[in-house]
Amino acid sequence: VSMHTEIRIQVPARQSLRIENKYGDISIENVEGEHDIENTSGEVLLERCGGSLRLDNSYATAEIIDFTGAVSVENSSGAVYLMNIAGNTKVKNSYKSVEFRNIGGSLNIDSQSGEVTGKGVSTNCIVTSSYKPIKVTDVGGELNVYGQSSAVTAANVRKDVTIETSYRAIKIDSVRGTLKIISQSSPVSVTNVKQDASIRTSYKPIRVENIGGKLDIDGSSCPVSIRNVKNDVLIRSSYKDIVVEQVGGSLEINGSSSTVSVSDIGGEVSVITSYKPIQAENVGGKLEIDGSSCSVLADNIGGDVFVRNSYKYVILKRTSGSIVVRGDSSPIEVTDITKLPAESRIELVTTYKPITLALPENADVTVSAQTQYGKIRTDFPVYLTDEDDKDIKIELGQGRTFVRLETSKDITIRKE
Repeated sequence: VSMHTEIRIQVPARQSLRIENKYGDISIENVEGEHDIENTSGEVLLERCGGSLRLDNSYATAEIIDFTGAVSVENSSGAVYLMNIAGNTKVKNSYKSVEFRNIGGSLNIDSQSGEVTGKGVSTNCIVTSSYKPIKVTDVGGELNVYGQSSAVTAANVRKDVTIETSYRAIKIDSVRGTLKIISQSSPVSVTNVKQDASIRTSYKPIRVENIGGKLDIDGSSCPVSIRNVKNDVLIRSSYKDIVVEQVGGSLEINGSSSTVSVSDIGGEVSVITSYKPIQAENVGGKLEIDGSSCSVLADNIGGDVFVRNSYKYVILKRTSGSIVVRGDSSPIEVTDITKLPAESRIELVTTYKPITLALPENADVTVSAQTQYGKIRTDFPVYLTDEDDKDIKIELGQGRTFVRLETSKDITIRKE
């Protein structure tokens, strides 16, 4: 024999409710007061209510729509749906989804293995979950997301954002405060952060565009692509390509076996890597490169250039400061010098490979060139300092810039 009982009760519009129920559904409409509801294995629906709400439910969906006041919901193994809540809101559930729209106060969600999706929080928002996707947009305060093995998507956050997760993708867009991402083995995509950004992950791609402050990336074995950062950039990575474009401040790259390509950097650039090519173009300040077994190609450098490498070529064009290259079995070529300041210097030193230097016709330099086994060719008049043409000197103008060329192979000094 089965039995179904349905009870309908009319109460005043202003009435606090205390309800205890099991194995049945509860529906409440248009009641304002301090509401305390305990239900087991039944659906709960509140519409157009207000005051305050504490709801303890399990194994079924809880829906709160158009509530004026604070809301606290605990729903074990049950889904939670919230819409138009004019107050601070807390949710705790497990294994089922949480969905929200338009929370007028703060929002705190603690969900175990539950998908979380929502839009519109007036102040701060905290979301904790695991193994399921988390998507939050339009937050008026700070956003903190803690998701073990959860994919995280966040957009349009007025203040600071902190994301902690692992193994799943992270996608962030439009943050007016700072951004901090701590992850492991998560691909990361970040666009439009107004202040500083910090990203830590591993083994997966990192793509960042449009950062208004500083950028700090720690990405072990991560391909890194950076574009349009207003302030300084620091990148630590290994074994994958690093591409950086349009940085307003300085750039520091510490990589191991990473191909590096940088362009349009307003400040100084420092690159450490190994075994892979390095390219730098349009650098406003000093360029420093330490690249064991790396080829180096640099063009249009506004400050001094310092290069240390081995076994691969070094090609420098359109420099505007001192040039110091120390190579080990590296061919060196320097051409199209834009300017040589009076206090600058050029030192090109290598072994077993040729050196080519093109000097402006009106250069104000003193050149000392020495080869051990090769020949020295030059378009300028020279002074011989030994009998076998292996050591020469050139003086142009007042000789204010010192130039030293040294290798065991050929040296060519051209006039441009």
